[in-house]
Amino acid sequence: MAEIKTKPTDADVTAFLDAVEPERRREEGFALRDMMERITGQPATMWGPTMVGVGAEAYTNTLGTNDWFIVG
Repeated sequence: MAEIKTKPTDADVTAFLDAVEPERRREEGFALRDMMERITGQPATMWGPTMVGVGAEAYTNTLGTNDWFIVG
């Protein structure tokens, strides 16, 4: 069976968002992170090299049961 490729990493969410261009998009990224962390009560985590996800929940599909972010 194939292995899911998108998994949480130890990468720094703040460093990822700091590198976003242009400035307005970077500011919106930080605002969304703050809002989603406040709503879910869980911290943001990098999922792969380019996705910020908040929270995690078991999700079952054709590849089996794996964790997936609740919002991202």
